[in-house]
Amino acid sequence: MIPPSRFRRAGILFVAASFSFSLAGCAAASDTPASVPGTAEASSAISSPQASDGRQISIVHALGTTKLDAPAKTVVALDGPWADAVLMLHGTLVGYTETYTHGTALGGYLGDLPERFGADATIVGTPREPDFDAIAALKPDLIVGSGETSGEHYQRLSEIAPTVLSEGAPTTWKSRYLVLGKALGSEGEASAMLARYEEEARRIGGEINAGASDPTISVLRFQNGPTRIYAAGSFPGTVLTDAGLARPKSQRGNQDFIKVTAEQVADVDADRIFITTSPLGGERSMESFRATESWPEIERRTVAADDAAWVTSESLPGAYSILEELARTFHVDGPTVPDGFAGYAGEAQDLR
Repeated sequence: MIPPSRFRRAGILFVAASFSFSLAGCAAASDTPASVPGTAEASSAISSPQASDGRQISIVHALGTTKLDAPAKTVVALDGPWADAVLMLHGTLVGYTETYTHGTALGGYLGDLPERFGADATIVGTPREPDFDAIAALKPDLIVGSGETSGEHYQRLSEIAPTVLSEGAPTTWKSRYLVLGKALGSEGEASAMLARYEEEARRIGGEINAGASDPTISVLRFQNGPTRIYAAGSFPGTVLTDAGLARPKSQRGNQDFIKVTAEQVADVDADRIFITTSPLGGERSMESFRATESWPEIERRTVAADDAAWVTSESLPGAYSILEELARTFHVDGPTVPDGFAGYAGEAQDLR
């Protein structure tokens, strides 16, 4: 049995901090949208959320520059990672979209955040087909989402409320918090949250490496389609990198994922293999791997992980959940989480 969750709470230190990551590919500043959706990385020059003389907040993002007359309070999020970010930064989430993989549910790894900051949130369509009337009825101060999925609707969304659309690349998920923190008037809180997370990742990874002699980690996802190993360029890959945990040699490149078949099952081998199962055909996909001669030996090192947290969240709550599952697996203290975030307390599942 894996020990129960061991989250420890701590208040956030609302101070500025420096980070090891960068905001890449800043879009050119413009009051009009870029011509090609989703071609520039979401980023922002972080400054005071609103000057004392009442100047606008300007946010450079994937499709142009969006200006706010005052920090936003109510937000519609057109994809899951943005919804997570709104909740984590204690904005009021008034609308969010249904997803193909997980339907209308917000991630269980979010703890009590949906109840506290999104209790009245309603569904406003899907990322690719937002319900414009439903969004307008909510009268949000801000609309956020991904240029990749919602970019073609940018002009129409901007007519409803100021809209910020990011590139959505998993390797730059942290920039979402700085951009949103600027829009919400809580840059210091966003910076401190990221600094605290990175500090906890280093601590947990260091304790794991010391106690388990620098173990290698694989992340394998069974889904409807080719099975994937998530490599260094993926969201779980960035969390493992932040923790300083090693990957098998084949997974150290910058790619997001590597497709594997049952015949290539040996490629997933590592000291610990975290396995997620998509609710869409994941169990069926796993059957072919279970039928191979190599699987019984590999299965001894597998750990069932939360698919939503590890793969689709691309968010700070999801990253904390990954750290917690790593800590439980290697029997070290779990992460200290920010005040107001109950954290994920899921239990391990039996894969066999």
